[in-house]
Amino acid sequence: MRKATWLIALSALIWVVVGIYGVIFNISYIDEAKYLIKGWLMTTGQVSYYKTPEFFYQHMPGVFLWYGLGQKIFGPSLLVGRLQSFLVGLIVYYSSFVLGKRLAGYKGGVVTLLLLSLSSVAALDYSAAVPQSLVVLTLIIGFVCLYDGLVKGNEPRFFWASFWFSLAFIVRENFLFTLILYAGLLVFVFRDKFKLFLKHLTVILMTLGVFIIPGYPGTVAVLKNFPGVSRFLPVSQAEKQVLALYWKEGLQTPGLHFRAVREFGVIFHAWAVIWFLIIFDWLRKPKKTPARFTPRQLFWWFLVGATVFNFIIHSWAAFKLSPRAIISYFSYVSPLVAVIMAGIITPKLKNLKFERLALGVYLGLLALVPVGPRFARIFAIPTRNPDLVKIVNSASKLEPLIEGKENIVWIDEPISLYLAERVSYYPLIHHTGFYKSSNDTEIVRNLGFWNQTMLNGWLKEADLVVVGANKLKLLKEVPEGRSLASFIEAKLNEDFELIEERVDIWPGKMVFYEPKTLELE
Repeated sequence: MRKATWLIALSALIWVVVGIYGVIFNISYIDEAKYLIKGWLMTTGQVSYYKTPEFFYQHMPGVFLWYGLGQKIFGPSLLVGRLQSFLVGLIVYYSSFVLGKRLAGYKGGVVTLLLLSLSSVAALDYSAAVPQSLVVLTLIIGFVCLYDGLVKGNEPRFFWASFWFSLAFIVRENFLFTLILYAGLLVFVFRDKFKLFLKHLTVILMTLGVFIIPGYPGTVAVLKNFPGVSRFLPVSQAEKQVLALYWKEGLQTPGLHFRAVREFGVIFHAWAVIWFLIIFDWLRKPKKTPARFTPRQLFWWFLVGATVFNFIIHSWAAFKLSPRAIISYFSYVSPLVAVIMAGIITPKLKNLKFERLALGVYLGLLALVPVGPRFARIFAIPTRNPDLVKIVNSASKLEPLIEGKENIVWIDEPISLYLAERVSYYPLIHHTGFYKSSNDTEIVRNLGFWNQTMLNGWLKEADLVVVGANKLKLLKEVPEGRSLASFIEAKLNEDFELIEERVDIWPGKMVFYEPKTLELE
């Protein structure tokens, strides 16, 4: 790795350029609105995460507080949220180098960076106002501290590992099982040191307690919709029936699943090639490593096990909800995958001939780097008017339309409304995504969803109703949504009058309604 300096510079340049590109041109989607709006509401004291009715959203508060901090300081801003994510993404990039270096020396760190540059689509996700960058940062720091504590014997760092793995769960509930795996590791490592185990357990419980105790037992609702966890929680049969309802299931087809797998392969083609070469080399010269429970081996297998497990459960979740989400979900673990690959490849670089071959393969694959981001879910071809600009302009165009309006029902992507410093009823932040076709309104409300009865109540209070034409069209494609769409159209025709149709407000055709005025005879 005598040419490591220019390779690092090239890798960093790719990462930064793709990240900045994402900040400006990324396609915005509901998750950005969700995290910014909820974070803003929480940090400005407009709602209590634990106490406000209808504000349980099946997410832990860490990421909301992070983005909410930026929104509180600078006001509602999509750009600020994206810059927060981008800056964390830069730290993720550097931290990946540190973890690779811990695992396989300086060369291991360099190889990790080169691998990340071949999968720069993660930099796009780390430029959106979503949890990926913050979650993966907590995980990487956790693994760095774990290496120092477990392998190097640095006891204070080991305690920090317990803190960071706990914090990963606080940022995103998906990583509860990672925390459970980590607890299992602690049980094994400290099987003869019970007092040390209790100290680590205390760190974990204190970290979790800061966020969970204030609203217990209400905070349990956050986990009731989390696959697997509900088995260990007091979830009633009525709640299970509501949670099992998902009207978009009718939109899932084998074709969509196949397309998601195909695009995943196209986007991560470089890593697929490298994994093929790694497996081929192993099959050609299989090496059996004796199973010893040395600290280094324990660390390695925990890293591999936690990464593979998270990839599998996130892939499963993607196929259940939105197949193409497998691409953005992979960003939760892609830096860890890069570190694992570097740990396998780096020892072989002692052979100068192999090192030159590896460099040639890297440069060859580098030529295809633009292919990956092009097929990413949030990638947009450069235009003079990217989503970021459209949304900011939409907010200014909305201001005269929403002036004096306080009870707004907004059934579409809500980011434009938010940047105009308004929000709709809380569950409608998710528009149709959190609709449940259940008549058990109390259960639906307590779980943080909405149903037709709740919508009817909001429509009675509303002084403005805004409906995205595409949302009604989507609802009509499945039976469960069709009845809701018919209800909305009937209520609008009966109780409201159309005041304006706009096509210049993001995300597209928006229809504005106001309550009909009573005519005096």
